[in-house]
Amino acid sequence: MRKIFVLANRNLKEILLSPLSYIFVLGFPVVMLVLFAVVNGFVQSTFAEQAAGMPAEQIPALTAQMPTTFKMRNNAPAMAFFGLTFVMLMMTLLVSRDRSSSFLSRLFSSPLRAHEYIIGYMIPGLILCLAQMFICYAAGDVIGLIEGDNFGGEPNSYNFGAGLLAMISQIPSAFLFTSLGLLFGTVFGEKSAPPVTSVFINVAGIFGGCYFPLEMMEGLAVFCKCLPFYPQVLLSRAVMNAQPLDFSNFGMYLIIVLVYTVAAMALAIFMFSLKMKDGKK
Repeated sequence: MRKIFVLANRNLKEILLSPLSYIFVLGFPVVMLVLFAVVNGFVQSTFAEQAAGMPAEQIPALTAQMPTTFKMRNNAPAMAFFGLTFVMLMMTLLVSRDRSSSFLSRLFSSPLRAHEYIIGYMIPGLILCLAQMFICYAAGDVIGLIEGDNFGGEPNSYNFGAGLLAMISQIPSAFLFTSLGLLFGTVFGEKSAPPVTSVFINVAGIFGGCYFPLEMMEGLAVFCKCLPFYPQVLLSRAVMNAQPLDFSNFGMYLIIVLVYTVAAMALAIFMFSLKMKDGKK
């Protein structure tokens, strides 16, 4: 175990020495929260202006049409999820850089076994995921207190305690993106790995419904529910909004995410083990 923690500590230091870790992993999701809070403010003001000239009995119908995607209680889980994709990028850069510098080839001569190498790389990725999610939900709490959510008589519906529960519900995705980062860094070289990962970041953001409400496009929403991204966002939003955790909005989404996570972890372990055998030849 000591050797695993020595490797994990080295990898964590390598990640933290990179300015990209602070810009993309910790800073960018918070910036996105602020931008979407501004968008939500414009949306609320527009609906409020329309409601001002309406009879009182028509206001509930108008309120029901107001999009809720950009409200902080829905946006924070989406941005916390989106931030995990940048942890994937950091892991990809770390592993691919170690491969190009022959660090892994030298490391393979040590008595560590395959699963110990993998754990040594996954631990810092998971730590970074937890830090990123905590900062994102904490920032959402601060922004929620500043902006409030008082349209329709619902003041400040953001709850940091619920945010922590939503953060726990996203732990499977932390394993998913850490495993994908390990996989991409193992399979692709130092130059090709970042572009491939960048494409995957955009795919996760779009098909996860992080930028726009997918429920407005029923056909696309059905397709996205078959991928691990949108179900995770829906799951964490359900927790954040204290919805009943029945099978339709909890069990089914959790199963989908776990299936993809286990598959990604198994594939990452398999490919890393192959590279390990090649490195020992």
